[in-house]
Amino acid sequence: MLDDLSSAPYGRSWRMRVKGQAMAAEARARSNPSLKKEAKEYLDSVRSCETVGSIAGVLTIASSLQGTTASVDQLDADAYLLNMPNGTLYLRIQELRPHDPAILITKITRGIYDPAQPAQSDLWNGFLGTVLPEEEVQCFFRKIIGLALIGAVVEDIFSIATGTGANGKGVAYGAVMNALGDYAAVAEDGFFEVQRGGNAQGATPGLAKLRGVRFLVVSELEERARIAAAFMKRMTGGDRITARELYGSPFEFPPAFLILMITNFLPKLPANDPATWARVRVIPFGVVIPKDQQDPHLGSKLDSVADTVLAWAIKGLVDYQTNGLGEPKSVTTATKEYAESQDAVRRFVDARCTDVPTNGGDTTTERLEAYGSWASDEGIHQAHVLGRTKLGDALDKLGYPVTRSSRGAARPGVAVDHSTT
Repeated sequence: MLDDLSSAPYGRSWRMRVKGQAMAAEARARSNPSLKKEAKEYLDSVRSCETVGSIAGVLTIASSLQGTTASVDQLDADAYLLNMPNGTLYLRIQELRPHDPAILITKITRGIYDPAQPAQSDLWNGFLGTVLPEEEVQCFFRKIIGLALIGAVVEDIFSIATGTGANGKGVAYGAVMNALGDYAAVAEDGFFEVQRGGNAQGATPGLAKLRGVRFLVVSELEERARIAAAFMKRMTGGDRITARELYGSPFEFPPAFLILMITNFLPKLPANDPATWARVRVIPFGVVIPKDQQDPHLGSKLDSVADTVLAWAIKGLVDYQTNGLGEPKSVTTATKEYAESQDAVRRFVDARCTDVPTNGGDTTTERLEAYGSWASDEGIHQAHVLGRTKLGDALDKLGYPVTRSSRGAARPGVAVDHSTT
């Protein structure tokens, strides 16, 4: 149970507070010396409750009283309510409603949206036209961000915005995060990467902070970083997860965020895991902005049009609700090329093998040795280098099965090319 909620200014949302902080603040407010003298006894009583022991006792009693506590599941419970400074938007029909503290919303956007008059900005539209000139890709990106407005996993998607740098992807996600306010967060470093060692029962503050988050950005990975595929699938699947703050008790919540990875280097993923690749969508930011055309203040300028960015995202959600996600050819192609690049055996065949055997090269031992040498040159960790049987299975899947004849067993089309070694 949570007993440390307090109402934000003007009753627009609830905020998590350090235990006892809200009560102490209220007590101090009531002890304003301008109050009338006849309130002295009451004020003395309030002051006596300001000790740590008294506050702890009051909170212990209050935590068992109906109406003074809320469970995690009661907070931000309606996935289709988006809280904004000017009201709460019901996302199914874009209906703006007055703020209601009883709904127990703990998040609020920075942007404001008026369904009758959505904000427009040539600055934002011009920026998108520059960094995503292909209209279909721009529309797809807008739908992805629109999905992030919903507080539930509607599509099992792991989206990746990638490019070589100086292409605007960082500015784009920064503008979206600014507009979404509390609903957006950046994952801690290494959040999705394979972790070796560690305490499985330890605190997970990086995970705990994501309760209620709807847009999660994973920013810039190191080259050759490897994603923990099983963890990624859990985070994109919507099943409940357990988290624990430092010194806190474990609690469960369903991941409600859409993930956008921003990276120049595509991470390592298992090549032969269909469930992983069914989630991945690569959004190519292929335009490189020339140095003399780069505006170092563009990010702060876009922060000033948060209303427009929010309206743009809502338009993307409406488009998704009407037409589905769809997928432009360039996204499909980029994702397919990414998947193929992760198939180490395919890359080995392309780099070190030939259709026609020359000076031998068509034995299992020769292939295994050549593959091991190639993997070492590529910097592939020994734990991910395949052995004899698994290498053979992978070659079977690539369409190079073993054939047997009077001359023995062979794999036509995949002999080691000794000229490349």
